[in-house]
Amino acid sequence: MTAAVACLGNIPSPSASKCSGEEAHPPRCILWFTAAVCIGVVANITVVLPTAHVVAGDVTKSVSFSGWIVGSYGVGAIFGCLVFAQLDIEQLKTAYIAHAVLMCLGNTLYVSAVQVRHAELLICARILMGVEGGCMYNAALAMVHYARGCAYTTYVIVYHGFVAVGVLLGPVLTALSLRFAGTLGGLEPEGVVNFIISIWGLGLLLALVLFFPSTSEAASSSAAEAVSHASAEVDQEDIKAPTEEEPRTKSG
Repeated sequence: MTAAVACLGNIPSPSASKCSGEEAHPPRCILWFTAAVCIGVVANITVVLPTAHVVAGDVTKSVSFSGWIVGSYGVGAIFGCLVFAQLDIEQLKTAYIAHAVLMCLGNTLYVSAVQVRHAELLICARILMGVEGGCMYNAALAMVHYARGCAYTTYVIVYHGFVAVGVLLGPVLTALSLRFAGTLGGLEPEGVVNFIISIWGLGLLLALVLFFPSTSEAASSSAAEAVSHASAEVDQEDIKAPTEEEPRTKSG
């Protein structure tokens, strides 16, 4: 674990006080894009689990090859962590765009490999998909960079919630795509879900280019949300204050 932290670097120090008076929240735009990235990465891992043995049997006539299909993602993810760790918080948009491009390309290549039944191409596609998994580092970095005070722990939990949604979404997408595979013409049923995820990656790429805020915009948005939240807390305290002092007034 120590070696992994040393290799990745850029690990931000936690807030000095996890529950101090100052609270800051990630800008909503960044929060939604981080959700899409986290869910997409984890769904990309789990999406092949229901069909890997079928693909392995069709391509190599050996069900044991499914282990290579599933596990090769990890090879790309290790390399991806080392690459994405070089991008700091100011390059968050670059990291998310790279994730979307790799998601689109990797799944498109996987669909092609399933169509032509090419074992080596399957492994290359899964490794390419795995590289985009390194973006989970940047997603975690975004959450802990913008969250401060009591909100810090909340957004760490939210991050893990995104991961849980991705774990669920992958197999569900696969099950639905197998059910309706016949509507997409000549695609092999086991590749339909990867075609859907490649479209997801393309849509995410376009959304990032059009709507992702710049670093300065994100910082100002985060500061504005912090001020708004602080003023709301002050208003609540002002409302509660008379009720706390009321018994003393009556007793006097």
